[in-house]
Amino acid sequence: MTRAIMVCAALIASGCAHTVYRATPLPDLPSPLRECAAREGIGIPNGPLSNSQTAALVAALRLSELSGLSCAERIVAWYDRLTGANGGDD
Repeated sequence: MTRAIMVCAALIASGCAHTVYRATPLPDLPSPLRECAAREGIGIPNGPLSNSQTAALVAALRLSELSGLSCAERIVAWYDRLTGANGGDD
């Protein structure tokens, strides 16, 4: 429960997180990643996420103790592939 609260708080405070702005919207977080996140206690709001909410979620995952979880790593990798955040080095 604490993990979910931390991630949700990070989403709410997303103005403090570094955000990657894109002209086009990101696709919805794939269902398998949402299901994985739910199993691992990563709180993700229901419904589509805006670009800034997705960026805030990824930033929170990178900085939290959740970053070592397999699902968190998969969400961050999914986001990095879409945004080119790793410069193409996956």
